[in-house]
Amino acid sequence: ETERMAAARGMSRASAHLVLGWSAKQARILTGGGRAEQLYSAERGFPFAPDELPHHHMLNGTTHALFREWLASGRTCERFVGVWSRPLFTNGWEESTDVDEAAFNVQTRGAFIDLRVPTARPSLGSAGSLDALAAEELRLLARQHVFCGYTLPVSAAPGAPLVCTRHHAIDWNFVGVPRARPNKWRVEMPPPGLRLGPSTAQGASGAAAAAWKEWSFALDDAGQSYYMERWARVDGDGDGAGPTLALRSCSQPDEFIVLVGDHFAFARARAGCP
Repeated sequence: ETERMAAARGMSRASAHLVLGWSAKQARILTGGGRAEQLYSAERGFPFAPDELPHHHMLNGTTHALFREWLASGRTCERFVGVWSRPLFTNGWEESTDVDEAAFNVQTRGAFIDLRVPTARPSLGSAGSLDALAAEELRLLARQHVFCGYTLPVSAAPGAPLVCTRHHAIDWNFVGVPRARPNKWRVEMPPPGLRLGPSTAQGASGAAAAAWKEWSFALDDAGQSYYMERWARVDGDGDGAGPTLALRSCSQPDEFIVLVGDHFAFARARAGCP
């Protein structure tokens, strides 16, 4: 079957295997090799409430009201507003880089759109429609991750790392079974003046950070985060200080448009999804 798929798009068998295995590898990294749900427990010091889970409000139909409430009450994330690419995604034993996927996070003060597409996946745009794709090509097309919603700061004590929880409103990976642990992480910003290659860790204006790290909130038995994502600012986002805009549809299917600086992202839910 893999050989037929590869032949359909002029791919090598190895490339087809790489694309088909991409989603599974992303899941292994994100869960610390499948351990994340065991690490998130009250007994280990990482309790959580049901309303912290990423799909809780999506399934209960409360995202519209809550997102407006959080924004109006100032529960926002000015610190890393911008457009970000992801040079590195690792759990200590496996890693994925921007050579393996194009990953972008378009983040306003509240709303965000996050998309990841494997670079080895062939272009399927010439097909014109989904109906024109063969079953093997649809499997290749399905290897992409898109989700969007609201990034909620939950802890920012003086001198302590910012902690955020993401609440999903659209999730292309959601197939009826909600995620059983929070999308919750610590934010590490670079120290002032840190040099990253030929430039510093500040953005083009010299004021905003040009990179930050996302660390899992729950820790493993060694006291370490079980995954880390390093995000790098994309040119043209105004260092997060320029124009931003987030629009959401009031009808179904759900739709988001998020604009930061010169960049925008659009996400549309599948028909019939919550």
